[in-house]
Order: sequence, then C-alpha cells, then structure tokens
Amino acid sequence: MAISYTWQFESMTVELGPDADDHTDIVYSINWKYLADDGLGHNAWSLGTASVKPWEEGEPWIEYADLTEADVQGWVEEAIGEDELAAITARLDANIAEQATPTHEMYYTMPWDTDGD
Repeated sequence: MAISYTWQFESMTVELGPDADDHTDIVYSINWKYLADDGLGHNAWSLGTASVKPWEEGEPWIEYADLTEADVQGWVEEAIGEDELAAITARLDANIAEQATPTHEMYYTMPWDTDGD
C-alpha cells in the first residue's frame, strides 16, 4: 500500500508593513493541512500552524505576490522540523492502516438491549 502525501495551505497571516527594511505583506504564520491517501479510499490528515522565522539581512526577500507553493512548503517544513514531520507522517500512516485493517470497532447496540426474542 503506497501512501501519497500532499500539502494544502489554508491561509497565511501577514504583517502589512512596511517594516524597517521597507518590506510589506510579511508572512509570519501559515495554517497548513498535511494529507495522506493510499489510493484505495483511505485517507487521513493533520492540521497545524507554522510560525515563519523572521527575515534576516543577507537572506533573499520574496515579495508576497511572488511566493510559490514550494516556498511556503519549505517554510512550513523548516518550522515543523524533520523529526516532527516524521512523527506526523507516522500517525497518518497508522490511521490509514487502521482504516484498511480495523483493529477496533464501535458497537451501538448494548448486549443487554434485546427486543425480547
């Protein structure tokens, strides 16, 4: 069962600026969704918010209008960190495995609830 993973970026919070370096629309947090899908009808997702590290002198500045999905994904992955992203992925994988081969079930009929038969 090969699981594919995709990012969705729900919203970004920006400081309108201008800041001391005359930058405007400065992204400082990103609301994200990380989705996993096995292609067999089982899927799971995780939601979160990532804080973007402040821009520092000497780093490239990307105007808001020029941001790409890859830029934002890189910021989110950097903010989350490799270990936490691996932990999120493992939880999604476990969720999909439980859907594919359940080890738990919810019973809505109690053993003492009988219709008199």
